[in-house]
Amino acid sequence: MTVLSNTTKKMSRRGFLGASALVPAALALQTGEAHAAANTTAQLAAVRSGSPAHQLLYKTDEFFIAHRGAGNISPEHTAYAYAESVRRGALAVEISVRTTRDGKFVCMHDASIKRTTGANLVVRDTNLDELRRHQVDMRENLGDNIGLYDIPTLEEAIEAINNVPEGGEYASIGGKKVVLFIEAKDGPAQQGLLKFITDRGLQRRTVIKMYRDGSGGFNPTSRYLKLVNAAGCGTWCYFDGGDPIDKISAMARHKNVDALGVPFYEKPTGAGYGSMSEDAVRTLTGLGKAVIVWEVHRRSVYENYKALGVKGFMCPDPYWVIGDPFDSSVKINTGRRQHGILPADPSTAADMPELNGKAIVHRQRYDESVLLGPLSNFTTRDKYTLD
Repeated sequence: MTVLSNTTKKMSRRGFLGASALVPAALALQTGEAHAAANTTAQLAAVRSGSPAHQLLYKTDEFFIAHRGAGNISPEHTAYAYAESVRRGALAVEISVRTTRDGKFVCMHDASIKRTTGANLVVRDTNLDELRRHQVDMRENLGDNIGLYDIPTLEEAIEAINNVPEGGEYASIGGKKVVLFIEAKDGPAQQGLLKFITDRGLQRRTVIKMYRDGSGGFNPTSRYLKLVNAAGCGTWCYFDGGDPIDKISAMARHKNVDALGVPFYEKPTGAGYGSMSEDAVRTLTGLGKAVIVWEVHRRSVYENYKALGVKGFMCPDPYWVIGDPFDSSVKINTGRRQHGILPADPSTAADMPELNGKAIVHRQRYDESVLLGPLSNFTTRDKYTLD
């Protein structure tokens, strides 16, 4: 057990480095200037110009997407999370869509709301009003002071994003220019999503995310891919780590496919089961289509995949990964997860330190440690000291 008391607040963020649970050297910090350059001028220009969304993929050196609305620090797939990620400067946001029993589009990754609300209800079998009786509760992952939020409809999510003005503390480009990576997670949502998008004129800023060709196969002329292209949306086809590279390559060569998705599952020993091999990723990045990796929690992972030729990074906390500056004072007593607090397995709530407002208390099920990002900041110094 590791306990950091309130006295830790006196430490310099430049002087304290949390230990990594991943692999040796996984915390090798890069300079702030290098990572801040990730928000490239070309990327901002593509978004501000109103260009079709796929141009964001083609015309930039790299781009970042707020995974589930930056679910490492905000309750995932809530209107608050989407808007907060845009306020923070995100240029692209991922949204998962499911259909309720009464035909409403709601933002939810899982088929059931049990993980995010505690209620054992299946979205497809439940009316919207009944779902609304249960709020998204991610306090075990994000801290007791994170708050409870409604499950949003897709309409409410888009409205929350669009209402974020330009400028502000983090120089937001404004919600109406943010690129939307939207995935229909069930059949009825897939059938109605394109009409929803085109009725609202969102197609030029929307990339449709789909598993393989939209129906689980490897057909670049699948009905869904044709419909998405005809609607004027960009396409992102993502794959399993063990999928045949020749079949993925055949899809990549077709005009209907704009970008490819490759999985990375972080575990205490490094790349976990289901991750695509680096050799396979290197092959795909050489095909000329943008490759997006998900999900990226650490800068070391970003650096590794960047070296493999990956252009897109889906991050649950993109501001941490790209090295945005943060408040220089250490705040561990907020009762909320801060940027860069990463246990060995970030997706497992039981591995999160306790954030009780007085200390960070870390109890692990195995002999691993936690990255305490809020206690360190970028520095150009070659050596570090512990104060």
